[in-house]
Amino acid sequence: MEQTRKTSEEIICPISKGQLLEHCQGQRDLTSSVIEAFPEDKLFEFNVGGMRSFGVMCMELLAVSAPSAKGFTTGEREASDEHSLVVQDKKHLLEAWDFNTLGFNKWFPQISDPHFQEVIKAFNTYEGEVCSSLL
Repeated sequence: MEQTRKTSEEIICPISKGQLLEHCQGQRDLTSSVIEAFPEDKLFEFNVGGMRSFGVMCMELLAVSAPSAKGFTTGEREASDEHSLVVQDKKHLLEAWDFNTLGFNKWFPQISDPHFQEVIKAFNTYEGEVCSSLL
């Protein structure tokens, strides 16, 4: 991960680390509720205008959320691969989501405050602070 450090005058993160964790947990809870409410037969099939299904988008989030929090903590970034996750029904997607949430909740608090403000290239493409990458 390419990293640079901004000066305190350049750092703009609109919320605290604790507020961001609370926000992320709220979004994860909301996504879990949507998975539960989604009709089983449409979860991986229904799409709008050829877009990915909601189930496939959830798989993409599983591939990046907890691994990103771990990578931001340890500095070691694993390649994300949503295709390696084999989940084909609501029950198993919810189980994977819950397990992933445990990993996110484990790693996120360990991101050091200075590292939280470092500029990185997420997925070797998107430049921004760690805090903005988590939003």
